[in-house]
Amino acid sequence: MAAQEKATKIAWEKYRLRSSVRLPKSREESWQKLAQAFGKVCTSQVFDVVSEKEVAGQKTKVCEPVVFKVESKDIISVPYPVLFLQNANGADIFIYPNFIIMEDGDTVAVIDIAELKMTENIEDRYEFTLETDSGLNEMYQIEDRDAGKRFGEALRNHVALSK
Repeated sequence: MAAQEKATKIAWEKYRLRSSVRLPKSREESWQKLAQAFGKVCTSQVFDVVSEKEVAGQKTKVCEPVVFKVESKDIISVPYPVLFLQNANGADIFIYPNFIIMEDGDTVAVIDIAELKMTENIEDRYEFTLETDSGLNEMYQIEDRDAGKRFGEALRNHVALSK
């Protein structure tokens, strides 16, 4: 088993993409602010809104706890933190400074970060939806509303600088 794991690791290393591209100063600063705000969100309870139901004329959201953390994909090496958003009912999301990777088993999609649209709603929790014209449509709730608002603002600012 150890030999097989070593062979797999060598194969991954052979095909790893290394990014030596540096962001312009304004985008690098916005990414660092976003990563910092995301770090605060990672310490809060986070939920994936997996469906909405109407019961007795009232809308109810079905939520499952998920994990947000700083984690990179083995296949791509970048000199910046990568934001990982677990998805309870579909492809996990990896947000990089210039693009987004969605991965669900053997299926991978790459999306330009400039395509990202974000809407938010603040009630009991900070709720936000990430959408793109190419198919991303995920809604999350963050227990810590203040941390969520700071994250949302930092993400919108970074996306705006990417256009």
